[in-house]
Amino acid sequence: MAEAAQGFNNLVRRENTAWWRSARWLILAVVATAALAGFTALVLFVVPQVAAAQGEPLAAAEQLEAGINSFFGLAFLGAAVATVILTQDAIIGERQSGTAEWVLSKPVSRSAYVLSKLLAHGAGILVALILIPCAVGYALFAIKVGGVYPVAGYVAAVGVLALHTLFYLVLSLLMGVLTEQRGVLLAVTLGSALGGLVLVNLLGSVALVTPWALTNVAVALASAGELPPALIVPVVSPALLTAAALIVALVRFNRVEL
Repeated sequence: MAEAAQGFNNLVRRENTAWWRSARWLILAVVATAALAGFTALVLFVVPQVAAAQGEPLAAAEQLEAGINSFFGLAFLGAAVATVILTQDAIIGERQSGTAEWVLSKPVSRSAYVLSKLLAHGAGILVALILIPCAVGYALFAIKVGGVYPVAGYVAAVGVLALHTLFYLVLSLLMGVLTEQRGVLLAVTLGSALGGLVLVNLLGSVALVTPWALTNVAVALASAGELPPALIVPVVSPALLTAAALIVALVRFNRVEL
């Protein structure tokens, strides 16, 4: 265990420098928040007025439902795609440039190399793409209902969003271990994120064991404040898939030739 963690702290410090000693995280947070909050505000406050002006007013519950669906639909897709784009070179780029070989020539373990990237990128993405935008999103929903929006259900929904994003972070790192071709990595990761939008409706109950159903789970939590029993599997299964993908990445990277 100690050998596997060798050099971990130094590697995390190295990765964190790229995130927090530059304006990258702040720029990402501003862009993500502006896009997500702007689109959600449009659905919550502008669309109802347009509908009313056209003689087709929307009930308050319909307005809120549309806002929740729009917010989490865009948040899930946007965070997944952004995560892939941000991490596509995390391992592949360093393997191609020789940086990975140079780093691993130091007293550090290969497992620590992969895990440091998971921790550092995970923390940066969590703050910039999830916590800050979702905090602003909560404020919009609170304004819409004219009071305190149910906190527990919303926080749980954000947790599901974090799980979904973590899956794509681990998948991106795994593909960086399995291949040195960036096109293959993008095809698999973005293909899953974008293709899942269609496949989740075509696969029926089979989709419940994939990360593609997590958007529906988050919407249910944010709307009802509790998780229907039928949606427990879509939470547990992606968590297990994420853990399995991480294990494969660690095992495979310890055997790959740099």
